[in-house]
Amino acid sequence: MKTLIAFIIRVASTTGSNIRSNTQVFFVSVATIAIALSILGVFLVIFVNLNSFLSTWSGQVQLIIYLNDDLTQSQLHQIEQTARQNGFVESVTFNSREQAWENFKKDFAGKSEVIEGLDINPLPASFNLKFKEGADRLEHIRQFADSVRDTDGVESLDYGERWIGRF
Repeated sequence: MKTLIAFIIRVASTTGSNIRSNTQVFFVSVATIAIALSILGVFLVIFVNLNSFLSTWSGQVQLIIYLNDDLTQSQLHQIEQTARQNGFVESVTFNSREQAWENFKKDFAGKSEVIEGLDINPLPASFNLKFKEGADRLEHIRQFADSVRDTDGVESLDYGERWIGRF
């Protein structure tokens, strides 16, 4: 035990004398290590935040099915049933043209000049589909979108396809 304590004291003494005799080298070494660890820390923080952002963003992706104005009740029912029967769809929400218009007016309440100039409702009815979480969630959205794209009564689809493709 005494030899261990003596060894630690001798190492500390030698280290102290080396630092005093080579002060510049010591500070350059410490600064280099500090800069290297700081750079590593910055990249780690950026990576963690970006990963968290992309995970959150991909979890909020929804498929919106915009419907034709001349849609029949049977076509509406068929599209809704197709969505509800898909095992990967968590929820299906229907928005009528009137609901879409009311939501638009709420969202743009501060921009009344935009709303006042419109005498008709230009917004289509739509279904908002939220898909279940999973590693292949975006692939399920793509597959479902491709399967209903040419269905009678479907005007267009939107799920951020261009943005999803980038990430």
